[in-house]
Amino acid sequence: MLHFINTSKGRSRRVDVWGTLYDPYMQRLILTSIMLSQIGFMATYIVFTSENFRAFFQNTFHIDVNQGIIILTDCGFQIPMSFIRKIRRLTPALIANIFIPIGLIIIVFNMCAHIFIHGSSEDFVMFNKSRCFLFVGAGIFAFEGASLVIPIQDSMKKQEEFPKLLLKVLLCTCILFILIGAAGYLAFRNNVHTAIILDFPQNSRAVTWIQMVYSLAFMLSVPLQLFPAIKIMEHWIFNENSEKTNPLIKWLKNGVRLLAIVIASILA
Repeated sequence: MLHFINTSKGRSRRVDVWGTLYDPYMQRLILTSIMLSQIGFMATYIVFTSENFRAFFQNTFHIDVNQGIIILTDCGFQIPMSFIRKIRRLTPALIANIFIPIGLIIIVFNMCAHIFIHGSSEDFVMFNKSRCFLFVGAGIFAFEGASLVIPIQDSMKKQEEFPKLLLKVLLCTCILFILIGAAGYLAFRNNVHTAIILDFPQNSRAVTWIQMVYSLAFMLSVPLQLFPAIKIMEHWIFNENSEKTNPLIKWLKNGVRLLAIVIASILA
């Protein structure tokens, strides 16, 4: 974990907080937790993608595709993407940012249409004790990209501007979550599901296209989510500059990346 401090010249530099506050065993425990969580997130993404692609083919083309075949196809797509060394070259992750706003627009439009047609239910609860822990889990998952902070900062040309950029991104993200969450609750109140698309008619075209758009977004963003886990494993197994001096190390690292994809696919 790194922390930014201001120097006398007005620039930011990073300080290794883990190395200062914790011993090597605690550092390894924290890094292991990050690695396992990212692999778990990737497995969740693969399951989400396969289930929604299957539903899309069933609802649109009336074809029942085996979910295992979809997972294998997704795995075949992720393997070459995992060989990318620089996070700035993960172009598919940028393409995923196009699909996500499209899905949000469809969701917001349908929520507003539901409120306009059916009105807002009067069943209002300020605090639901039975579902409070579900809220905590959903909140943690919403910010599961926190482990990508350091790799993204390292890929920037002007790294000293990263703290301000991070603050702006988190502020905009929180506002977006609050607005969409409030709109969903106004539309469906206590019957609202954690995944808002479950509140829409499942046979509607809107749900079908939301599933398709988000499946593509999740599939394209998997290499980005796996990036921290791969870097941690490579740091433990290989020296930092060993790839430059020994070409064989590069292929061994590719083997580690392949293994990470296979493990996540098996978990899925």
